[in-house]
Order: sequence, then structure tokens, then C-alpha cells
Amino acid sequence: MKKIALLALAALITVPVFAQEEAWDGLVYASPNDVVRFEVLSSVGYGYHIVNTQDFRSNASSEYFLNLMSLGLYPIDAIGFELGLDLMFNNFGSRTHAFTLNQERKVQATDFSQFEVGTLDRHRGDFNIFSLNAPLVVKFRAGEFWIGGGAVASLNLLGSTNYYYRQDYRTVEVTERRAKLNTFTYGLVATLGYNGFGAYFKYYPKTSRLLPAGSVDMSYMTIGFVFDY
Repeated sequence: MKKIALLALAALITVPVFAQEEAWDGLVYASPNDVVRFEVLSSVGYGYHIVNTQDFRSNASSEYFLNLMSLGLYPIDAIGFELGLDLMFNNFGSRTHAFTLNQERKVQATDFSQFEVGTLDRHRGDFNIFSLNAPLVVKFRAGEFWIGGGAVASLNLLGSTNYYYRQDYRTVEVTERRAKLNTFTYGLVATLGYNGFGAYFKYYPKTSRLLPAGSVDMSYMTIGFVFDY
């Protein structure tokens, strides 16, 4: 999981750096007076998950996303609508529990203390989800400042679990793929920013869960930041 997360983070950092050096402009189309704008690869972001669960102790759970395309409609200068499509990587981690898949491919959590391997030097578990997210946000603009709110729908594509432990200078790592997911989920989002840098908050109601019944039971919220370039 660490390798995947580092690659995802490197990609999110590299794109804006390249954009600055090469004067990147993701604008594909803009109508007169910018009433309609269509852009590609216009932003990247990072969020920290606040997880509520009795099944494991969350540690450093987060999301990374890259905007693939964005359509903006601003009938008046101060108020507009933006619909995006983002590639999202979600990671949920724990220092106390290993994550595995049962026979139904559902995510399970097992306390490392139940492993019959003696005292472990180091251990961590993760489950990871790749999604396509489509946020629809109403934005209010005043010069370079903006504030907005709306909803986000997610198409959850791929899921996997991973855990590792280290004992006596030997590392054991186990990865399982094709985790069972709820295909569609949704949430509410609020955002504000200034001059290309913004912060956001996402809330996922109890009626919208990433994992189906029989998996680890959890709910979560996310706070993060986004950089437009």
C-alpha cells in the first residue's frame, strides 16, 4: 500500500510542478464572457479521513484525487455551477488491525494480537479503493475568493486489502484484491478558497457506505485541500 500511496502522491505533486514549468493551461473551451468553461486536468487534492468505527482503530486514513475534467456554467459572474470528474484513491489504515477478505470478498479486520506469531516489531493494515467521483457544486465568487456547496457521487471500481508485520528482521506482507464494494455512494461537500487554493469538507451519511453489510462497519468524514492550476 505504501508504494501505491507514494506513487499517487508523487503524481499529484508532479502534475502541478510540470504545469508551472510548461505554462500548463487545461482550458479546452470557453464561451464569450466565460459563461461556459470546459477544462481538463485542472486540479489535484488531498483529504484526511475522520473514521468512526468500533471494528478497528484508524490511522493515517486519507484520499488523493486528480481532476480529469470539469464543466463550469456561470450565468452571472458571482454565481455558477461546476460539475467535475475526478480519479480518486482512498486508503483506510490501522496500526492495530490487519485487513483481509473473507470467502465473500468482504473486508474484515483482525487484531494483530490474535496472530499466533509472538511479539511483532512493526505492523499495519490497509484497505484501498479506487473510484471515479463526480462532484456537483454551486459556487459563489467575489473576486479571487469563492465558497460553495453541493453533492458528490462515486462509482467505486476497485478494492484491495493489505497487511504486513515485521518480526526478527523478517517482513511478512499479504495483499488481496477484488474486494467487494458498494458500487455507488454519495456524500455532501462544502468548499472555500482563494486564488486557486481551497479547502473542503465531505460528509457521507449512514445511508451511503463504501462497504456492503458483512464488511467492517464504519462511517467517515473528510477534510482536505485542493490546488487549481
